Amino acid sequence: MEEAGIKEPTVQKDLCDRVSKSMREFPVPEPNGIQSAMDSLSHPNAKTLKPAALMDTTILEEIKKSGFIDKLYGRAS
Repeated sequence: MEEAGIKEPTVQKDLCDRVSKSMREFPVPEPNGIQSAMDSLSHPNAKTLKPAALMDTTILEEIKKSGFIDKLYGRAS
């Protein structure tokens, strides 16, 4: 945090706590988020593509099934 110019430890902790609470435990892409990005594009193919055609969450699902996420957050698997 000091690289960002935040030197006060209590401010660093508060910022870290706020950022960590805003993050999802299992960060997979959201189809509606991809669709929103595609809707903003002017290319005609962007209007016909489906978000699922651009997503491959296979590796993320394998990580989840392995129990890694539960272990990371200290939960029993």
